[in-house]
Formats: sequence, structure tokens, C-alpha cells
Amino acid sequence: MKQRNITIDFIRGFCMMYIVGIFHMTQYLGEHYYLNNNIYGNSFMCSCLGTFSLISGYLIGTKYICNTIKDILFFYKKRIVRFYPLFFISSILLYMISFNDLQQTVNGLFGLSAFEKKGTLTLWYISMIMVFYLISPILLKNKKERIIRSFLVFIGFCVLSQVIFIDKRFIFNLFLYLSGICLSLCNINCFKTFKKSLIIRSKSFWLWGGVLLYLVIFIHLGNINNFILRKLIECLGVYAIVILSCFFKQVADSKLVYFFSYISMAFYLFHRFTYWLCLQIYQPDNLYIRLLYLVFIALPFGILFSYTMQKSYDIFLRKLKR
Repeated sequence: MKQRNITIDFIRGFCMMYIVGIFHMTQYLGEHYYLNNNIYGNSFMCSCLGTFSLISGYLIGTKYICNTIKDILFFYKKRIVRFYPLFFISSILLYMISFNDLQQTVNGLFGLSAFEKKGTLTLWYISMIMVFYLISPILLKNKKERIIRSFLVFIGFCVLSQVIFIDKRFIFNLFLYLSGICLSLCNINCFKTFKKSLIIRSKSFWLWGGVLLYLVIFIHLGNINNFILRKLIECLGVYAIVILSCFFKQVADSKLVYFFSYISMAFYLFHRFTYWLCLQIYQPDNLYIRLLYLVFIALPFGILFSYTMQKSYDIFLRKLKR
């Protein structure tokens, strides 16, 4: 079994628990409590998704080089097998419970959500990642040209966004995805383990200085109305998540970290369905009872359901390879 990067596993688990277990859960408590309507909660959610985009680009940049047609086909095959069947099942389930309508579902499945004003709800991120994967072979062709190719692709989409509709979240996450691909060129592991003594070394001050800067600015986020400035702050939030994950994963249980990393994709894909299912069975009128029900019943059920789906799919793939 190949050695896992526990920092990346920690990031996946932490970000997914915030998005699914806190951010989206609050929607079921009522619009007044939904963090999407809260500038701080929404901004941190954008940073969490941006972190996924960064590490996705980084891992793809370290694993793949697409110099031939065979390399490109192999890349597409690996990416499609990795997520699309579960994505398809999730899309159909969300259509069946009327979470997304037919147009949103079809657009999402074909990777068009970011180019439609009525985008796919929740699954827009997976639909967007499909586009990133589609253009990735252009970026992975030659390591020496990755930075310039990434720059040209980003500028190209920025210009295109002035001609056709492109979701602003697409541009933000594209920037971080391309940044991850560029980071993969580093000779060192950008997500390597920090030693406990590193935090007290003077040369690491700039690392924690960036985190402190983010926290200070984040507190005053409500006074910042400029869209570009907010997105820069959310990029700084991505940086803070990575640095803090490098440190806190040292005190986390490695098996638990791996478990939540393992189910992270399925958890994102199926949590809307499992929340809906639990609330169809029982929906308390009392706010506090509903919160307890969501935290102690619906959330664990979603975790178990996601694990079952991911594990079953992995077993199915292993049987196909025999």
C-alpha cells in the first residue's frame, strides 16, 4: 500500500466536515440560520472548496504527464472512473427528490453548470471539476511549460467570461487548481509534515504570520465590499487551512483522518440526499430538537451511507479489474 499524505487527508476531512456537517446543515434549520447568508460562513466555505481545488491540481500535477494521445486517454479514463459513476447516481437521486430540476441535472452531468445562470445546486462543484479535468492534458504536456500554459488558460477564461456567462466561482477555483498544478513543479513536498519544533523557529514566523493576517482580516470581512479583494482574502484562507492542517494533523488520529478523507467525495455527493431522507422520516418543529436530530442522527447516517457507497463502488472496481 502506498504511503499516504496525512496532511492532504486531514485537509479533505476537515474541509468536508465544515461544508457538509456545518455549512449545509444550517440550511435545514431555516434561512435565518443558513450560513450561506452569513458573510463569514460563506467566505470560509469558499476557502474550503478552494482548498479542494488546490490539492486536486497539486496531486494531478505530481501524478500525470500527458505527452501522447495514450497518456491523455489514460488520464481521462482514471478521472472518469474515479468520480463519474457516483456523481451520476447522486445527480439522479437529487433530481428524484426535486432538489435539482431536469435542466440543472443535465447541465451538471455534462459539465455545463458553470456556464449557465441557473447552475446545478450543490453538485456544481463536481460539474466544474469536470471542466478542469477536460483541459488538464493541455497543462500536463510539458513540465517546463506548465506555468506559462496555466497563465494563458487562466487569462483565456477571464477574457471568455466577458463574452459568455461563466460563474465567478469557476474563475476563483480555476485559479487555485492551476496554482496547485504549478506547485507540483516544486522539488519539495508542499504538504510535507511539520515537525513540532518548527512552530517555535524564527524562520517559520512568516508561515504563521500569514495565518494571523488572515484571521485579522477575516474578523473585519463585513467591512470589505470589493469582490476581488474578498476573493484574495479567501485565497489567503486557503493558505491558512493548509498551514493549520500541517500542524493540527499531528495530534489527530491517523485512522480517523484517513476515514474522513476516504469518504469525503461520497459524503459531498450524497449528503443532500441523506439529509432529505432523514427529515422525511422525522422533522422536529422545535429548533433545538431538530439541531440535535441532524447532528446525532442525520449526520452519522450520512457518514455511514457515504462510506457504504464508496466502499461498494471500490469493491465493484476491483472485481472489474480481475
